[in-house]
Amino acid sequence: MTAGFAVVLGLSPTGLYVVRELGRAGVAVYGVDESRRCGASSCYLQPDGAIVTSDATLAESLLALASQRGERGVLIATSDRYIDWLVVHGEAIKSHYSYQSSYSAQAYSQLVDKEGLHQAALTAGVSLPRTQLLVEKELQSANPPLEPPFLLKPVEIHRIAAQMRGKKVLVVQGRGDWCATAETCRVLGGQWLAQEIIPGPESNLVLYAAYFNQRGEACEEFTARKLRQYPPYFGSASLVASEPLPVVVEASRHCLGALSFQGVVGTEFKLDPRDGSYKLIEINPRPTLWFAATHAAGKRIALAAFSDLGGISRPATGCEEEAVVWRYGLKDLASAWHYFRHGQRNPVLPPPELPQLSISRRQCWPVFSQQDWRPVVTELGVYANKAVQRLQRQSSGAADDR
Repeated sequence: MTAGFAVVLGLSPTGLYVVRELGRAGVAVYGVDESRRCGASSCYLQPDGAIVTSDATLAESLLALASQRGERGVLIATSDRYIDWLVVHGEAIKSHYSYQSSYSAQAYSQLVDKEGLHQAALTAGVSLPRTQLLVEKELQSANPPLEPPFLLKPVEIHRIAAQMRGKKVLVVQGRGDWCATAETCRVLGGQWLAQEIIPGPESNLVLYAAYFNQRGEACEEFTARKLRQYPPYFGSASLVASEPLPVVVEASRHCLGALSFQGVVGTEFKLDPRDGSYKLIEINPRPTLWFAATHAAGKRIALAAFSDLGGISRPATGCEEEAVVWRYGLKDLASAWHYFRHGQRNPVLPPPELPQLSISRRQCWPVFSQQDWRPVVTELGVYANKAVQRLQRQSSGAADDR
């Protein structure tokens, strides 16, 4: 049975990319989130197509929607929390929806199991930074697991994102930092990875995006360079420029092939100046924040996923890849200002090396669109709400000090 509609799980700027790409192609699109995010305001959603619901009632809401439409749907998850939900609850809705097979418990465990992922990468001939999964005993040890400086990364950051307050990692600069940082990890809870820092600027980070269909073929492939991120040094992309990177394409294909991966994916590598190799930093089994750049370049990754999972015959785009620059406005300004003021102070991670970004490149953004302007208003409201909450926390902290 072919699918008649799509549901985007998560309506952040990442989800907005999926909503726009499918909506522009004429797909009936609905969106789900636990609160009203920018994607909920898109003109490409169906009327009353933004479903605000908690995880506890999500299955009921999805089944009601499928019953209302009288046809099968395709689910596309755009955040880790919804992938977790599908891994646990997917069987309850599988008779009414299709979604990528990498969200089965067994397939997803391969991606979460860092030792298994490490072995799969080595089998595929892909290098990784030195990485160690930490157990409670190691977090209590007075000796750090790696020689500083190194990172501490939560295995499931979405579970403690609020407590991390915008940070993606904790950095152990020297041996004297270890005990205090390890204590922070224990307080935050969950599993943590210690990972060596690959030296060199953020502009040594490279990106790959694609959809791997149900035959294991890579479709709509796209590569780019991450030029800046927010927060600086270890954050999400804020400035990305497309660039042909055949070495990264091959490394991604080999690694994902070794995992028998199926679905939408984004990989990130960093060039290690010590040996000249590209080392795998992460695999995201979903669209990521910068995927709007793939659409601007003529690729249709979300549409390829909908068509393949929905049993709809659709030829490849065959588009020439345009040179594009993707920028997350205010966050990139903050990152650029940081490097202007403090960039030279970090010898391991110097300021990014920015190429001449020709004005002939197509410009794109995660939220702004002249044809779909309402998400910008909603996103500004989200920023304002976060600012108020931050001021309230600071005010509360000052009152406690008194």
